[in-house]
Amino acid sequence: MWRGALYLRCGQRRSSRHESDLLPIWMLGSASRRASRPRGIEKLGVISAVSQVAIPVDDQECAKEFWTAAIGFELVRDETFEGERWIEVRPPDGNLLLVLSKRAPHEQRPDAPDELPHANVFFTCEDIEATHRQLTARGVSFPTPPVEMHWGWWAMFEDAEGTRYALGQDARGGTE
Repeated sequence: MWRGALYLRCGQRRSSRHESDLLPIWMLGSASRRASRPRGIEKLGVISAVSQVAIPVDDQECAKEFWTAAIGFELVRDETFEGERWIEVRPPDGNLLLVLSKRAPHEQRPDAPDELPHANVFFTCEDIEATHRQLTARGVSFPTPPVEMHWGWWAMFEDAEGTRYALGQDARGGTE
């Protein structure tokens, strides 16, 4: 029996709190599932977005240089608080902040097979081939250059410390 539904905010950068801006999660499936709305569902608390993701790094200054100069993200904050440095960078769409946090001495980068990223953060772009050319020209290393898979375009780049990140192409983008 349904006791409640999780609602997700539709679209980007909406500040409205109207119910018309929210979709219950059961409406995100197929048309047949959307047609059969469970009765008596009450709205639960809403998580509307992810605002920050921490990226553990060994050298914060080197990481800041990589994410701003090589990748092209905007530096939002670089402050020291209670003896710890806090660095935030933002991609061009502005929807998420990456916090470049100092890796704890006992914390190691996760092991991953060579064909997979180390990080759980996946990035996207409109045109993966153009992005690959541009970032390669800025010195970014791509252990896996753009390749079309059955689910879409994918590549893998690494930061100055050798941490690998996935890069996908936005479904609206095009590679010819």
